[in-house]
Amino acid sequence: MSLFDLFQTELGDDESSSSESSSEPAVGSDDEVTVRGAGDKIVDSFKGILVGIVCFIASWAVLWCGATRTEQGKIYQKAVPVEGAKEGSLVYITGIPAADEIGDGDLLKKGKYLKVKKEIQYYAVKSTKKSETKKEGTKDVTRSWYEYSLEWTSSPSPIEEQGKTRWKDFAKANKLQEGMTNPTVSEDDKKAGPIYTSSCKVNDYSIAINKDVEFMSGSKELDAVYLKGDKDKPKVGDKRVKYSAYPSDIQYTFSGDLKGKTIGTHLVDNKGQIVATSGDFNQLVGEKKSEDRMMWWVMLIIGFILMSVGLNGMVGPITTLLDFIPYVGEFGASAIRFVLTLVAAILSIVFYLLVYYWWIVLIIVAAVVGFLVYRKKTAAPKPAGA
Repeated sequence: MSLFDLFQTELGDDESSSSESSSEPAVGSDDEVTVRGAGDKIVDSFKGILVGIVCFIASWAVLWCGATRTEQGKIYQKAVPVEGAKEGSLVYITGIPAADEIGDGDLLKKGKYLKVKKEIQYYAVKSTKKSETKKEGTKDVTRSWYEYSLEWTSSPSPIEEQGKTRWKDFAKANKLQEGMTNPTVSEDDKKAGPIYTSSCKVNDYSIAINKDVEFMSGSKELDAVYLKGDKDKPKVGDKRVKYSAYPSDIQYTFSGDLKGKTIGTHLVDNKGQIVATSGDFNQLVGEKKSEDRMMWWVMLIIGFILMSVGLNGMVGPITTLLDFIPYVGEFGASAIRFVLTLVAAILSIVFYLLVYYWWIVLIIVAAVVGFLVYRKKTAAPKPAGA
């Protein structure tokens, strides 16, 4: 049978089916089964060309932004001690804060905290979608289902596919009603936010503790307060308040702009902020540099993934057609994908480093140009009549 005849045969089987496959287990026998035939995959591969082009273009933008991203570790490394510093300069101060005690009404007794993070949580069912795809000739057979678990969450979502076998088995095993629903978040609970001390001083310098203060370390978990239910035997619908706090009776280092006897926000990428950590100045700079390194790698990896998806998407029709040829074609398609992924990795790394170390590139280019100019000026003149 020719490849063309094979496509013609498969085109009649492109419609999705929810019937049970013979290889399906007894549990979850009503899982959704979707069949994609040759025609579907070819059409999708051509659609993927446009997606590939968009991803390929976007990858360069992501890599550029990552390589030129402001490194805050280098900025805050230049901060100077507050004592004797000039007005408006970037400074840091280390000490144990003197702050007003804060709490949360009857739920949390007032204590020595700079900031208390508050999160309303519900005990609910979590639905997680799973899928498994197998190749059957030129078809892709995908089986999809939901798995369930019980957990505390601040954003419970509706329970999926309650009428199916897997949900019924889970409900029975956990003594839940099959038609039950998850709790809903009230408008007041959605508005629950951090609680800040109204007054904070370190060595007589005032610091306004609010959303502009970025705490990088020092948080500790507090005991949760259960508004509904038993903490040892939670049931769906139970409710609690989870707290974490930054204590005020330990040493902190704050860094920001000096404004009189106040440490104010420092502008970084058009955003004003005060940086704080539980430790000394070296720890603050180290944490910022660690954050910079992490973001450096994150942006590089995202850019590489986008470029790899883009390149593979643009040749999608070719690799899709090769996939229909047993063994040889599948090997060829895999080889193309591997090579393009390798090309994406090389292009991403080279471009990223060239942009990141632009000053080195500039020096090398200047040196090469200078050398060529020097060679031209010092070259021996050609003999007359040569």
